Amino acid sequence: MARIGFGLDSNFYLAAAFLTIWPLPFLFAPYYAMGVFALFAHLACAAHFRIHGRMGDRVGRAFVVCGAVLAGVIVATFMGAFYDIHLPPAYRALVEPVL
Repeated sequence: MARIGFGLDSNFYLAAAFLTIWPLPFLFAPYYAMGVFALFAHLACAAHFRIHGRMGDRVGRAFVVCGAVLAGVIVATFMGAFYDIHLPPAYRALVEPVL
């Protein structure tokens, strides 16, 4: 929709627009975090059933923990926790009429 309707690329700034303009992070931060976490949860399930015994459980738990940490780091990056994000005006204009 952003590309066809507004001529914007779906890049870092598009995701950051939804995670930096208040109050949208309440909705989109869990959405993006669960997307990353779900990938690692599925890998944990595959490891649990493919690798039998205690090693499968350990590998599965490691995938779950790594997924949770990585999801937090990715969402924090998009929210500007590690550096300032200066959104181009076109991306800001995409989100602000909704608010």
